[in-house]
Amino acid sequence: RQILILSAILHDIAKPITTHVREDGRIGARGHEDAGMNYLVFRLLTLDLPHKEYVQILKLVGLHQRPKMLVIQNCDHKFLQLNNEVSYELLYWLEVADMRGRISEDTDTNLMFLEEFYNRSKMVIKQQEERNILSNCYLETPLLVQDYCNSVGNYHIHKGNITHLESAYKKF
Repeated sequence: RQILILSAILHDIAKPITTHVREDGRIGARGHEDAGMNYLVFRLLTLDLPHKEYVQILKLVGLHQRPKMLVIQNCDHKFLQLNNEVSYELLYWLEVADMRGRISEDTDTNLMFLEEFYNRSKMVIKQQEERNILSNCYLETPLLVQDYCNSVGNYHIHKGNITHLESAYKKF
């Protein structure tokens, strides 16, 4: 809870120094996430936080703009990469609070992107966990059985019954 509260307070700390008017007349603060994270590196040390919390806060501040970009990019491995850096759940709740705390014409759209981010992250991480379990089971299987499973799997892929070998290991 402390991680989320401090991240919510500090996530836009660098906006004043990065805010500018764009050519199209809109106001932007490009790079405020990185600038904020860099600004906080030494300042957070004065709070005497546990190392894990310190790192999580820095990463939440530095990565808080990523959820919408990931949904737009539609690239599953980037969801996994992000979750390896910071909890997708904490990032989701930080951004939901950020969206609900502002008045904007696109709030509903951004909240929709966040829901998609949350659901996709959860799905991709679950799939990765299942692959890891299957890989561990597969590696413990004798080579002759692995060859047989691969042959059966490839046959069913060719027939259109499954789309990838992991499905064969579950099914057969």
